[in-house]
Amino acid sequence: MSITTTLHSKPPQAGEQGAAGRRGPQAIAATRAVLGETQKGLWQLWGHRSIVLLEIISLVALYPFLQFILGNGTINRALVPPTLLAFLTLPILYIAILKLVGDLLEEVNSGTFEQMHLSPFSPASLLVGRLSALVLEGLVIAVVIGVVMTWWLGVSIPLRPAGLLPAALPC
Repeated sequence: MSITTTLHSKPPQAGEQGAAGRRGPQAIAATRAVLGETQKGLWQLWGHRSIVLLEIISLVALYPFLQFILGNGTINRALVPPTLLAFLTLPILYIAILKLVGDLLEEVNSGTFEQMHLSPFSPASLLVGRLSALVLEGLVIAVVIGVVMTWWLGVSIPLRPAGLLPAALPC
């Protein structure tokens, strides 16, 4: 007698026997990879906190200089809230783009970039983890600059929950 086995021609759907747990381990592994890379990036950030301090100081000095140029030699109080909100995107974009590219180029030049492909996790999830650490760094710097500038220039920016709506929209 021969034993016959049958294979499903399509993967089991939700609710069918055998459907549970198929995507769970992969999603958990990807989440761990992202969180691990984020944690590693934050530890590296903590190790280079003097550089972050210099970034904050230089951007705090840059904003009044730009305001002085926009206001034709004076700081126009009416222009401060909209230009400050626009200026606060600079640290987030600067750090997220330039530092990520710089870190990747450093890995390419040192020869450790290929190790990313040896990982059991997808390279995309590892890059998302690195990018999330850099975005967190940019957000912290932007918040510090925003608080210092509103206090120093004596301007209040009314924050409303509706202002967070564009950030919640998917790209």
